[in-house]
Amino acid sequence: MAFIKITLDHQIQLQDFREGFVNIYKDFESNIIPHKGDFISDTCFKDPYEHEVIDVVIDYQQNECGVMLKPIIVEHNEKEFLLQYVEMAELHGWYCPTKECL
Repeated sequence: MAFIKITLDHQIQLQDFREGFVNIYKDFESNIIPHKGDFISDTCFKDPYEHEVIDVVIDYQQNECGVMLKPIIVEHNEKEFLLQYVEMAELHGWYCPTKECL
């Protein structure tokens, strides 16, 4: 079975969404395509250790699959938290193309 590039997309939101949010991404290859309602675990996640898949988009021409995870909503509105979260996620293989905007 052929492998497909899978990109996880996980949004981290401040308590008041209007105060800020950031999307982090992680790429890998697999022959297993996640489905809506599945749960994904990663070394980046701590309690909860798994996050729900809320959307999947498959591009068969490009052999790619985008997987959106249920957003994390933090309990405060400090934008500095978003940068700290991104930096921690980078230690676990995630990336954030908009990091410089934080």
